[in-house]
Amino acid sequence: GIVCDRCNNGQLAQLGKARVDADTIQRLAARVGDSDMKQLLQARPSMPGWMGDVILQIGTAHNG
Repeated sequence: GIVCDRCNNGQLAQLGKARVDADTIQRLAARVGDSDMKQLLQARPSMPGWMGDVILQIGTAHNG
Protein backbone atom coordinates (compact mmCIF):
# COMPACT_ATOMS: atom_id res chain seq x y z
CA GLY A 1 0.00 0.00 0.00
CA ILE A 2 0.93 3.64 -0.19
CA VAL A 3 1.96 3.96 3.44
CA CYS A 4 4.25 0.97 3.05
CA ASP A 5 5.81 2.52 -0.05
CA ARG A 6 6.36 5.80 1.78
CA CYS A 7 7.97 4.08 4.77
CA ASN A 8 10.15 1.75 2.80
CA ASN A 9 11.22 3.89 -0.13
CA GLY A 10 10.87 7.47 0.93
CA GLN A 11 9.97 8.84 4.31
CA LEU A 12 12.45 6.94 6.44
CA ALA A 13 15.28 7.30 3.94
CA GLN A 14 14.63 11.03 3.57
CA LEU A 15 14.45 11.57 7.31
CA GLY A 16 17.56 9.57 8.00
CA LYS A 17 18.47 7.64 11.10
CA ALA A 18 19.22 10.67 13.27
CA ARG A 19 15.85 12.29 12.67
CA VAL A 20 13.59 9.30 13.37
CA ASP A 21 12.40 9.70 16.94
CA ALA A 22 9.62 8.25 19.09
CA ASP A 23 7.13 10.80 17.74
CA THR A 24 7.92 9.84 14.13
CA ILE A 25 7.50 6.17 15.00
CA GLN A 26 4.13 6.83 16.66
CA ARG A 27 2.89 8.89 13.70
CA LEU A 28 3.89 6.20 11.20
CA ALA A 29 2.42 3.44 13.36
CA ALA A 30 -0.90 5.29 13.48
CA ARG A 31 -1.01 5.51 9.68
CA VAL A 32 0.14 2.05 8.69
CA GLY A 33 -2.49 -0.61 8.06
CA ASP A 34 -2.16 -4.25 9.03
CA SER A 35 -1.36 -5.39 5.49
CA ASP A 36 1.20 -2.59 5.06
CA MET A 37 2.84 -3.55 8.34
CA LYS A 38 3.10 -7.14 7.16
CA GLN A 39 4.73 -5.98 3.91
CA LEU A 40 7.18 -3.79 5.79
CA LEU A 41 8.19 -6.63 8.06
CA GLN A 42 8.68 -8.91 5.05
CA ALA A 43 10.84 -6.24 3.35
CA ARG A 44 13.07 -5.73 6.41
CA PRO A 45 15.90 -8.03 5.23
CA SER A 46 16.51 -5.80 2.19
CA MET A 47 16.55 -2.54 4.20
CA PRO A 48 19.55 -0.89 5.82
CA GLY A 49 19.95 -2.12 9.41
CA TRP A 50 18.77 1.09 11.09
CA MET A 51 15.65 1.16 8.91
CA GLY A 52 14.80 -2.44 9.78
CA ASP A 53 15.12 -1.54 13.46
CA VAL A 54 12.71 1.37 12.96
CA ILE A 55 10.25 -0.93 11.20
CA LEU A 56 10.30 -3.23 14.23
CA GLN A 57 9.60 -0.24 16.48
CA ILE A 58 6.74 0.87 14.23
CA GLY A 59 5.36 -2.68 14.39
CA THR A 60 5.51 -2.68 18.18
CA ALA A 61 3.75 0.69 18.36
CA HIS A 62 1.22 -0.39 15.72
CA ASN A 63 0.27 -3.47 17.70
CA GLY A 64 -0.05 -1.43 20.89
